[in-house]
Formats: sequence, C-alpha cells, structure tokens
Amino acid sequence: MFGTADLPNGIRLRPTTDRDRAFERRLHDANRWELQLVDGGPDLVQSLLDMQFTAQTEGHGAQHT
Repeated sequence: MFGTADLPNGIRLRPTTDRDRAFERRLHDANRWELQLVDGGPDLVQSLLDMQFTAQTEGHGAQHT
C-alpha cells in the first residue's frame, strides 16, 4: 500500500478511496472523447465507456497494490 506525499503548491498524493470514484469516472469519460465518435448510438457509447473505465480501474489496481 502506498502512503501519502506532499508536492509543491499544496498538492498532496494519497491512495484513492471509494469517495473518489465519481471524480475518477468524470475524468475518465472526459478524456475518452474519441468514443463519442463511435457510430452506434448513446447506449453503445456508454457501454464502451463503462468497459474501458472498469478495465482501466482494475488494471491500475492490479499493478499498484
């Protein structure tokens, strides 16, 4: 498990918690704009975003625990 770290400008690194999930999801979706170009409708796009977010979150968890 990682601890915390203080960075310049008042930034502090810490492990994520469940309270961070909504922010992480908004950040992820905002940076996957290319999926909005998929021809298949909003349900397909949402499904792709869901799958990508799950894969990213689980992949990061597996690498950093």
